[in-house]
Amino acid sequence: MDAWHPGLMSTPPPTFENYPPAADAGAGSGDGADPIEPPRSEPRPVVFAPPSAPPPPPPGTDRRHVLRWIGVGAAALFAVPLIATARNEGGSGPGDGSFEPPDPDDDLSNQADIGDYTVTWPDGWTVDGTTDTQVVLVEGDSTVIFRAYTAGDDATATEEAQRLLNRHTAGLGKRKTGAAKKRSGPVETATIEGSGVRGDGVRIDATVDVAVESEERAALAVIALLPSDISAARRKEVDRMRRDFLDQLG
Repeated sequence: MDAWHPGLMSTPPPTFENYPPAADAGAGSGDGADPIEPPRSEPRPVVFAPPSAPPPPPPGTDRRHVLRWIGVGAAALFAVPLIATARNEGGSGPGDGSFEPPDPDDDLSNQADIGDYTVTWPDGWTVDGTTDTQVVLVEGDSTVIFRAYTAGDDATATEEAQRLLNRHTAGLGKRKTGAAKKRSGPVETATIEGSGVRGDGVRIDATVDVAVESEERAALAVIALLPSDISAARRKEVDRMRRDFLDQLG
């Protein structure tokens, strides 16, 4: 087109201003290049802060904990006697009333009374018979007889011992009798021994101890019929039972 002439057109043609291209602008959008993206800012590094301590408990929390533990302790103390009672019931159901506490006045030791005198024995021995004047204990082939009675006015402790030995060894066949050992005083004592073979072939050692009080004539006697092969421990038990019984007259 020819240059604009004032006489040909009443309105002048538009004019355009040229702007400088952006510094990082690439090729035009029509040449197949990727669209221009705005610059990206670098990501900030993530910093993990240490965990903060839990906030202090509100006022009164510690006191509630203390009261709670006191309550637990009191409940445990209260439960102890209940558990012990249940165990003592030997498996009885709760609340069945079958459990009875032991009477504190009950004497659970191994003992028996003959008048004013008491016979005691260790575990392992059993009572084979009792009367008003006699208690018989047995353990295996061993027999020990305890007697409390009144001796005759003219009878000595030695004579009483010999009489009892003859009576309790009559079934031992051929017997041997040793010399009597005696002691005089307010309480006269005597010991006599013998031995023989029982009908079943067991050899028995017999020992009779008698104590007689001189004035009242109260008498205590221990007759021990023991197998010859009895253990030393059993012999010691018999000696202790004999001594404990006879000493009550001293």
